[in-house]
Amino acid sequence: MSLALSLGPPIRYAFGEVLNMEARAETAESQFTNASMPLHQDAILNKDTNAQFLSFLCITASRGRGGETLFTDNRAFMSIAPADLLDELRSVEFGYRALNKDYYDGDAEQGQVVRVRPLTRHPVTGEEIPYLALDDPLDPGRNYASFVVGYDQERSDALMKRVDQCLRSPDVLIAHEWQEGDVIMLDNFLVCHGRNPSQEGTARRLLRVATKALNS
Repeated sequence: MSLALSLGPPIRYAFGEVLNMEARAETAESQFTNASMPLHQDAILNKDTNAQFLSFLCITASRGRGGETLFTDNRAFMSIAPADLLDELRSVEFGYRALNKDYYDGDAEQGQVVRVRPLTRHPVTGEEIPYLALDDPLDPGRNYASFVVGYDQERSDALMKRVDQCLRSPDVLIAHEWQEGDVIMLDNFLVCHGRNPSQEGTARRLLRVATKALNS
């Protein structure tokens, strides 16, 4: 992952600096299963939240058995999202609570709520972009829970669903089917990512590194 480190110093998580994503029989943690993962941006709950770049290296591909990684164009989201949705996102905060003490570095595992506005400014360009992590309450092995601060569950779920639907518009989202040796490097502020489920028993292995900007 030396190419990834050329973008800047790595972000440390509780598991270290390199996330080895593959299905493991001995765990229910969603990072290491064949389950889907919701669209999100990284490091919101980590002690060091300054993850500007994400780099992925495919070691083993799932070869037509699912497991595609989902990537969004957050600039496209801003251009197609209805004005009332953007106005609502500007007026609220999302709350995040860590559910996995072995994933995040810092105090997130103590159960406090981290509050973050779902629209922010890009640290370099200054443009308004989404910065958020959607939830999958039906996944008992997920690393975090998220909600809209001050909303009841029904209203929170409705807003999260509306954001998800907009992020999954064909104009915003692509599903990348991995091949061995693929390398994808992206701006964590300009791209949300997630995962399609893969068939049980599928061998799929990615390495992921989050890095700061060189000038940070």
